[in-house]
Amino acid sequence: MDFDENTPLYLWPKNNDGQIYDGEGNYVYAYTRDSKRMPKRISSPEDFNALKEQVLTAINLVNRDCGNIAWIITKDPAMAAAEPERNLMPKIDWVHPVYTYDFTAACKDMIAEKMQRAQRLYAHDMADKGLIDVLVKWHCPAVDASAETCLNARMVAVTQEEAQIMQSVWKMNYKCVDWNTQHEDKSTTKHPTWVPPSRNTAHPPPDRWGGFYACVTLAQFAALQTLSSVWRLTVTATLRPAHMTATQEQEMETYYVNRRRLERDVISREKQDAVAAAEAAREAAEREYWVRRAATYENTLLDSVNWDNELELLCGDDE
Repeated sequence: MDFDENTPLYLWPKNNDGQIYDGEGNYVYAYTRDSKRMPKRISSPEDFNALKEQVLTAINLVNRDCGNIAWIITKDPAMAAAEPERNLMPKIDWVHPVYTYDFTAACKDMIAEKMQRAQRLYAHDMADKGLIDVLVKWHCPAVDASAETCLNARMVAVTQEEAQIMQSVWKMNYKCVDWNTQHEDKSTTKHPTWVPPSRNTAHPPPDRWGGFYACVTLAQFAALQTLSSVWRLTVTATLRPAHMTATQEQEMETYYVNRRRLERDVISREKQDAVAAAEAAREAAEREYWVRRAATYENTLLDSVNWDNELELLCGDDE
């Protein structure tokens, strides 16, 4: 097969499994977007899910190993008063991927601040429920499929009890490890500063890690650590349970009280604007009604005068 500048990236030879780097070998790809653009107001579950995808994109840029906090963060910019925050989110559509240089400094700062607050809430909730957020991953070595022992590198003999432990942990996962591959043709990428990878540049090899994130019980976490050596797993705690201090709880309550007050103000202002618009429309319709009625009355009166004149003429002719 001949390769030229029009060949899709995922067909380029030795292109690091489709990963994208800039001209200096820096990893610039963030996350593939496959959702619609956000509306001005979050008014349906579909809008909320689309906003959650934007939040996940920003979280993955700042820190992927932060715990299952996307649903906590999404509730914050979903408020009616948070339209300026939603405008800072990465724009998404059905065609273009989002790169690291698409994120503004204001967006990074906003997401980092919300992640810290969400992690405190999430850790406090896990401490109450006896849970812990973990990352379970394993190495997926590249093997020669033609070799007779190609499956030995990926096969592990386990007992039924061990399999049940892993199945119970897998049921509690909330996302998988992102291998960060992208298969976009450069013709679909319109960013002016995007630099396609050079086939002549030696790219770093892929790490080839598979796995998933899960929120498990402390007993399951201990069982995973026991299985890690046998299953050749790497089990790490992405976020440990911890209760908030009294000062942190007060700061959190103050923050959300202010957010709710701002939300009520925005909703009240929108209702007032709607009432004012309805009143203005009513007054305009009333003015139009009276103008039309006056014009109709004048035309009727004129017709009546003309008819009287014609009657006089007719009567005069009869006499």
